[in-house]
Amino acid sequence: QNYFIFIDQNLPDHPDMFYRDKKILVERDSYWDELKLILNKIKKDLNIDFRIIPHPTTSLNILKKYFDSSQIISSNKNLYIKDCKFVICHDSTLVQLAVLWNKPIKPIIPKSIEKELTYTLNIKFFANELGLKVNLDLNNELSDQIYSSYNKKSYFEYKKKYIISSNSDPDSFFWDIFTKELLLYDEKNNLKNSN
Repeated sequence: QNYFIFIDQNLPDHPDMFYRDKKILVERDSYWDELKLILNKIKKDLNIDFRIIPHPTTSLNILKKYFDSSQIISSNKNLYIKDCKFVICHDSTLVQLAVLWNKPIKPIIPKSIEKELTYTLNIKFFANELGLKVNLDLNNELSDQIYSSYNKKSYFEYKKKYIISSNSDPDSFFWDIFTKELLLYDEKNNLKNSN
């Protein structure tokens, strides 16, 4: 199939923000307009279409204001990821499918979210765990930046650590493990920075 996938996380309207009485961290129009530019730039430069896998809480009506209905996938997500050329994402747990299918993954931090440290730190940590660089330089050759993002050893370690590890606690959820590792990573980096 000649398409790539963007895995949506509903950052502008995620219900977690409302449940936690947090202000909206990401302005909807800025975010989706920027995403549209990024995805269309990749599409044009690589001559490849894209599909969006919406977060379960994303309003399809909102998404359809920015993208064509044919680009929005609502079922068979696993098969779409299996058959895609590569995945663009932030730090969604759905990316585990891309890891299992050994797909090149390119985590991005759009300018519209880069001031939100919660998001940027999570995305950077996620990328680090997979041995990936964050973001695309849209002014340079995209093909090398995307297709070189598959790191076999890091993917294997990620699978062992978060997906299929025999050492994992079977009663722990991915985000429990991920949060624990993120805190250890943060603690380690704070110690390095203080020295």
